[in-house]
Amino acid sequence: MFRLEKTQSFGSLEGALKSFLPNREKVIQIPGTLDRAGMFGIDAASCQFLLTLVEEQPDLALRLSVGGLDSSAHLESLARHLFGFAAICCFDKIVDAQSKPVSNTIIRGCIDGWVTRMDSGKLGEIIRGRSVTLACVSNGPREFIRPLYALEENRGLQPCTAFQSFTRDMLSKCGASDVLTIREVDALGELLFELFRNTDEHASLDERGNQKSEPRFRAISASYREMQITDTTSYFGGDLTLQSYIGKLVASSKGAQKLKFFELSVVDNGPGLAARWIADKGTKEGTSIVDVTIDEELNAVYECFEKYNTTKTDAGAGQGLTKVVNRLSSLNAFMRLRTGRLALYQTFSSKDIVTGKVAFRPVQINAQRALKRATGTCYTICIPLMVGDANGR
Repeated sequence: MFRLEKTQSFGSLEGALKSFLPNREKVIQIPGTLDRAGMFGIDAASCQFLLTLVEEQPDLALRLSVGGLDSSAHLESLARHLFGFAAICCFDKIVDAQSKPVSNTIIRGCIDGWVTRMDSGKLGEIIRGRSVTLACVSNGPREFIRPLYALEENRGLQPCTAFQSFTRDMLSKCGASDVLTIREVDALGELLFELFRNTDEHASLDERGNQKSEPRFRAISASYREMQITDTTSYFGGDLTLQSYIGKLVASSKGAQKLKFFELSVVDNGPGLAARWIADKGTKEGTSIVDVTIDEELNAVYECFEKYNTTKTDAGAGQGLTKVVNRLSSLNAFMRLRTGRLALYQTFSSKDIVTGKVAFRPVQINAQRALKRATGTCYTICIPLMVGDANGR
């Protein structure tokens, strides 16, 4: 039996993905929660990991690991986490801790109940600690939930101003309403809008631009984090790229005892950033991501972020991801991006010497070469907020 352990890192997830052999494994067991509430993107990365496994092997069964809870209570608890809700929605077969099948009625009730709560827009009903998740699933009672979509009939996204309003409400519910200026909150809302607008299309179509037949999944997850500076190594010590970024924040903290962050993740189960681009712009018909080198895939991701480069045909398309880069720069953010065979990162704090602008040029984490291909695209963005003072406030 394959396992997703309770304590995870990006490296352990990549190792587990590499070792997974389709048609050999029959069951994967997942925990009821992740350690440290999935600090910096582990929840989203675990979500993408599970979406990848179920795409590779659709008949893989999901096994719940916690005894002592009935299946309904366990699923309700699991659904409060991004990785857990994705698993409940996308695995066709779920068994309990004793390997007994969980009835479709119980599974359906959990999915429908949570989609209804998310659709209501009442964040108090879905908040977990200082984290909020909104997910859109095609096998739920309503795929296009109202906080993110204006009209179900035409799948029109809410306007940017609605995402900014939602961001203000989310920060308030997470206890972070006093750590950002109005201008910064609006920038964060625009960032969320542009990222989700991009992922909305990528989750709905395959790499050839056709409607996906399997369940479509896309989600956002946002969290407000506070930590003692003395704890940063235990949180980030396994990720050298992020540790370097945090180290610079600590060095400039002027004796503070706490660091504060806003963490934002956007994830989908589409073909990935480069796959659509390569299939659409390939030099010969039928070109796929498996036909190109890892450097060509990386260049395709870069091109996706270049202004006016797009796979869309509508007027004004192609500027959204450029706006993302501008907003990341204004917020002094750190981004981790997992898509296709790439795991990339970038610190958006330094400008190009020639242009005076911040370019989108993430590099491969720990100089890794090609990884095992992952489903969809997963962004996690770390945004530093007001640093606590010397008294730890």
